[in-house]
Amino acid sequence: MIGLIFDDSPHYLDHLGPLCALLQVPLVIFEPAIADLARRYYPDLKVVEEDLRTWEPPQRVITCSPRPLLEASLYRCPKETVWIPHGQSDKAPCFEVLQEETAVAVYGERMENQVRAAHPTLPIHRLGNFRYRYFLAHQSFYKGLLPQTKRNFLYAPTWDDYEKSNSFWNAFPVLAQTLPRDATLLVKLHPNTYRQYPEKVEVLRGRYGQKENIVWIEDFPPIYPLLSISDAYIGDMSSIGYDFLTWNRPLFLLEKKRELCGRHVKPEEVFQAYEEPDLFAPQRAALYDQTFDPNPGHLQITW
Repeated sequence: MIGLIFDDSPHYLDHLGPLCALLQVPLVIFEPAIADLARRYYPDLKVVEEDLRTWEPPQRVITCSPRPLLEASLYRCPKETVWIPHGQSDKAPCFEVLQEETAVAVYGERMENQVRAAHPTLPIHRLGNFRYRYFLAHQSFYKGLLPQTKRNFLYAPTWDDYEKSNSFWNAFPVLAQTLPRDATLLVKLHPNTYRQYPEKVEVLRGRYGQKENIVWIEDFPPIYPLLSISDAYIGDMSSIGYDFLTWNRPLFLLEKKRELCGRHVKPEEVFQAYEEPDLFAPQRAALYDQTFDPNPGHLQITW
């Protein structure tokens, strides 16, 4: 059994990397740049670089890509595949394409119900919050890699996918202009945003580049180390909001379609809202227990 990233998708790395390391199985990667990131940020992960054209797949593979995509992209496809999520999604189409998987791994009750609604008989493994488990085991390693800033607001918007839920273009200028001097805005864009609109991103970076308390997080796949130093999270449809439930700190949501519990605000209201009483702690704690198994037990995937 191995993990597999067959393309240049760095956002899969923070899901397959920790899981493969905890399961003590290698992660096979075809793109050298992704392999370099894996070696740099996941210290006990066994990374194996392969050539897509000559690779001979094993019987079983763990991947974030649904099987139809693997079959369309690989010369030879593994016989058995288990799909793992790259975040807790509120997007139903993510689960509709999993009918050909050998098995599916989920975080907890919430995602299991989503998968069961689409595929009642599909074998499911609950993994709990394995990325947090991995972070806790490597806190000292990550500490030296993080920005040494205080009163951090992490802004991690989604990308311009088919739902067009990305808040970055409208919200970031407002957040940059209203950011208090004694606070730091950590900006982590989705890799697909850089890929889709590199010029537009650079224009905004240049426009607000003189502000020393805006820190851009680039080429840094691990999410949980960033969340650990964040006093609040600002987001839209990104699944990182669910990850931030781990710390039960304030969430400010710029997208009203979310089921995620948090305070729905306009960009110009975020920093003022942070100073007001936080009324959502009980709801966040309850949603965390629904999203991630509180006591998942021994981490394993079996066939």
